[in-house]
Amino acid sequence: MGNPAERWWVRLQEKGGKRHEMPAHHKLEQFLDEYVAAAGIRDHDEGKVGCHAFRATGITAYREGGGTLEKAQAMAAHESPRTTKLYDRSGDEMTLDEVERIGI
Repeated sequence: MGNPAERWWVRLQEKGGKRHEMPAHHKLEQFLDEYVAAAGIRDHDEGKVGCHAFRATGITAYREGGGTLEKAQAMAAHESPRTTKLYDRSGDEMTLDEVERIGI
């Protein structure tokens, strides 16, 4: 994983048969490697992992790290920023102070 020539890539099969590829973050390499080992699927030919939760986690982490909506949209291969916003959970944290504003 430390060698840039051995960099992992995320290859997504999108709706309508579109493919989207981008380099994997080094932490994603580590997490996926651990997941594949724990799930016992390392020797499976397909090696596919697919879930909208991964997309939401990636977009949220990127936005919380200061990334722009436009770049997140490009990385997710979304045609509309509205779609990217649906996956962005960075503003979902609810604090006790906010809940206490409710006048009951």
